[in-house]
Amino acid sequence: MNTGDTARLMDLLAPRLSAFWLGVTCQAEGGILYVYAEGQLVSGLMVAELLGSRPDTADIENVLYQVLSTVQDDLLRDWGHWQRLELAARVDALKLAVGEAWQDGESWRWGYRLPSGAVWALEPLRL
Repeated sequence: MNTGDTARLMDLLAPRLSAFWLGVTCQAEGGILYVYAEGQLVSGLMVAELLGSRPDTADIENVLYQVLSTVQDDLLRDWGHWQRLELAARVDALKLAVGEAWQDGESWRWGYRLPSGAVWALEPLRL
């Protein structure tokens, strides 16, 4: 994976997170993934810094896990304050979930494992 691939990963993360977390918009800029919920900045993840200059499979898995966990934690921090019903319901449903990422052939799968064992998955990433 090179610098161009890092930028591509950043570009893939933003729309998938936005589609999963209703009421959330994400923007990738300068190696940072900015996460806004209901127009309020809730996270600024330094994805490019986490990946490093020559990321390998473990680095990608770590970044996906960190993105999932950080967004979840930051949304939970303001739990109960979200006005958009869909966002509030999803945050509540995932409050005990754990972020997970795994490689499946040429794709990366990622999502939240619920206490029941089920996984709410985001759209896979193909790098």
